[in-house]
Amino acid sequence: MRKRKFLVTACSQQGYVKKTNQDQILIKIGEDITGEMGLFIVADGMGGLSKGELASQMAIEIFKDWWAQRLTILLKNYCQTMVCNELLDIFSVINRRINEYARKVNIQMGTTLSALFIYQDDFIITHIGDSRLYQITDGSLSQLTQDHSWVAEQVELGRISEKEAKVHSKRNLLTQSMGVNKEVRPYQKKGKLKTNGIILVCSDGFYKDLDDNEMEFVFREHKNNIDAIISEVIEIILSRGATDNFSAIIVSYFYA
Repeated sequence: MRKRKFLVTACSQQGYVKKTNQDQILIKIGEDITGEMGLFIVADGMGGLSKGELASQMAIEIFKDWWAQRLTILLKNYCQTMVCNELLDIFSVINRRINEYARKVNIQMGTTLSALFIYQDDFIITHIGDSRLYQITDGSLSQLTQDHSWVAEQVELGRISEKEAKVHSKRNLLTQSMGVNKEVRPYQKKGKLKTNGIILVCSDGFYKDLDDNEMEFVFREHKNNIDAIISEVIEIILSRGATDNFSAIIVSYFYA
């Protein structure tokens, strides 16, 4: 029987301007009789707050515990909706823990959080902030998440263009993030994977210096060579000043 497999590559770099790398990534891959399963997360600690790197680390550690302690139980009687609800609950727990710690030590801290879970042919995306997930199929790039940002809301309302949003003075203003809002309303998307394809999970530092056409060109140029893809994007980001931390996970999925 053919089983689902993954090829994965990733990066997380400080860039040239920030004093620390406040991004965190998590890659977890397991396997059962149906093939490989995976959890892929990017958390971008908010640099304007006191402890962005601690907020993103807290989020990742809670997800590590979930993978180790809860996943086997969930998969015994697997239901996509049940896992969706569990992921929403984890986001609420993370938000509460960050808020509680921030109050305890009297600081502000926050992070974006974007998680991709794959099991069998199902995928589940749970997301807060302006990190992004993209799907690449036959060389075409499509965004799978919605940005929780002021400029994204203005674009959706037709008040500014996407081009204007990229340079707007409020482009870094988030409408939702973990640890800043008392309650969060994550964006969630679920669906079925096609036979093969690629999903990119990345922080805003990875995509903001490239437009979608450039990103699409790099993926098309290198086809399924994900190591070459990430190397070229890193080279482009560094050549344009790398003013932010940048992180990405590229997941190629297929049957073998």
